Amino acid sequence: MQSVPEDQDLDYEYGTDLRPGTPRREVPILDLNDLHSADPETQAAALAELDRGFRRFGVVYVKNSGLTSEDLEDFYRVFLAFTDLPREVKEKVSGSDVWFQRGWMPPSTERSGGTAKHMEAYFAATSDADPRTQAMFPQIQAPNRWPDGWPRSDELREKQLAISRALQRVAVMLLRGVALRLGLPPFALETLAYGGPHVTQSTRHLPIPAPSGEEQAVWCEEHTDYNMLSIIPGARFFQPGEIKEFCPPPLDGGILPPAGLYHRGRPSQRHPEGEMLRGKPPEGCISAQVGQSLEVLTGGRYLATPFMIKAITGYERCSVQHFCHVRLTETLFPLPELADDAAVRTYSPPVLAGTYSTMNLVDIGLAPSTALGLEGRSDNRAHSTKNAHAVPEKWSETPCPEIAEIEVQRRGTTGTVPQLRATAKASSAAAAAR
Repeated sequence: MQSVPEDQDLDYEYGTDLRPGTPRREVPILDLNDLHSADPETQAAALAELDRGFRRFGVVYVKNSGLTSEDLEDFYRVFLAFTDLPREVKEKVSGSDVWFQRGWMPPSTERSGGTAKHMEAYFAATSDADPRTQAMFPQIQAPNRWPDGWPRSDELREKQLAISRALQRVAVMLLRGVALRLGLPPFALETLAYGGPHVTQSTRHLPIPAPSGEEQAVWCEEHTDYNMLSIIPGARFFQPGEIKEFCPPPLDGGILPPAGLYHRGRPSQRHPEGEMLRGKPPEGCISAQVGQSLEVLTGGRYLATPFMIKAITGYERCSVQHFCHVRLTETLFPLPELADDAAVRTYSPPVLAGTYSTMNLVDIGLAPSTALGLEGRSDNRAHSTKNAHAVPEKWSETPCPEIAEIEVQRRGTTGTVPQLRATAKASSAAAAAR
């Protein structure tokens, strides 16, 4: 089992750290073959590293995912060719009627931390939904849509779906490993994911203006994902123009950290807010990070991973994010084996996964506020500008109990979807009055 050595810089390849001289923290490198090895010792070591990565960082780097750099870059080229089409062509497959869960999403549509993301994207489901679930959640589990009449439409479909299925396979294998490590019934987590609205988002981050002052521009503000697991293969940078040559993450004169993905580890005595680490897996690996749904199901054993994407002027970035979800008809609540008193207090009341998904899609600007006419509950992790970790009280495996108490206090009270629904209705009434 590998891990990145403590004595290497945070950026092992390009020689730049968040702070010069700071040693790199160990994000485990997990071989999927080891995770399900027939050798008990090999599997036990892999499960321990999976557990350590998700507990300490909320992230593991996955080796032998079945997806190659060549596959990824071939897809990026056809995806970028699509995004270069005129807006009126792309709007024919725009997904506003299905809350942008399928097809093209225009720039500045999605929000994080209340700020519009400077990007456009294409969404495709891993597989077709069953008719009953599709009837209950027609927007979230809509059929895929692809551009008609574009010569490379079939290529776009085939390559994006191939990547989506490869990444979903990784997610399922990790969920199986989590169940084994936490002593859950075999396949408990992947059963909850079966038939879920798994979706792959291909993103083009657009050129961004230089920020005022000394702060670094961002393509995506810090937030957490609401699904179970997010599987993220490597992004590619390029300069605007007709010919797109991929390049390493550019540096801003060596003054600011490199552009790209950053994730925040768990709070500790040394880093009360959690240390911000650059999310750059070694060659041949991809990232997997914990979402809110898995945090709830595990009763807070694993915490949803706050992350952000730093930008740099004069460049664009393309990436893929695969979101593995709980089936929409399941209930989000700690599993019985993990539902101790602290977990029950922290994650009550239970909420339907479909309701939780709807609330989050409203929160990030993809679904209208009128979609909140459902029962359930929300919490401030989905609504805070800078999502903080939620740490269950008296969690026995917290490395710093004092920090756990601080985090519980900082988390505040839990809001409910009925409260949000009332606010949404009031906002709609006010808009109608205007």
